[in-house]
Amino acid sequence: FRPRRYSAGLPMLADVVAAARESDISGQTVLADFELGCLLAGYAGARIAVQPKFELEDTRETTRRYIEILYKGSMDELAGLCEEKHVRFVFIRSGQGGEPLHPYSYRYMADAAKVPRRAPVMVLGRTLDICAPGFRRAHFSGEHKSAAAAASVFRFVSADDRENAMAVYRMIAGPMGGGSYDGNYLPGSGASIASSESALCSLSTTSRNKAPSYNLPADIRVSLNRV
Repeated sequence: FRPRRYSAGLPMLADVVAAARESDISGQTVLADFELGCLLAGYAGARIAVQPKFELEDTRETTRRYIEILYKGSMDELAGLCEEKHVRFVFIRSGQGGEPLHPYSYRYMADAAKVPRRAPVMVLGRTLDICAPGFRRAHFSGEHKSAAAAASVFRFVSADDRENAMAVYRMIAGPMGGGSYDGNYLPGSGASIASSESALCSLSTTSRNKAPSYNLPADIRVSLNRV
């Protein structure tokens, strides 16, 4: 028998999946390409917005929108898709914006021989922590260096997240610096804002006894103690 050969990038993708498993993204919806998305679904328990179930019309339409927005759309359009599909994390492969143009590439499918600089795949491929309103770069732990080289991950901060964060800030700080917070989720989809550090800013795992920090609008940064 000949030894099985794997593509050069597969060990790096495996490290991305390992980092996602350690951070426990199970049940969270992610936006990623077919290959990485299916790996995150199968090995990290993530829900995927783009999936290869092409017998479903909604799946085909979501895939078409994702590819066209990624390569020819705007960050506002990407944010709209993330809001609609309840996406929490967006994964972008390193160099995805400059992938070779062939019939199986997303660039070819999007008819993007030249990818605009404002296209999300180019904007998210830069090294800024804050690439656009609503998108914050999440960081892999130092143990997963190849994961960081293989992909970038962004936490999508939805309208509900922003509303909840501001409500928490107003209760804690308030005009007189008073107020209180009991750990319950306020407006939104049913998850406590104090449930984990990854709720607003990071994929990195931390001790459960530490108080997490959250990136709030207008650069307000507040540390919330668990209750």
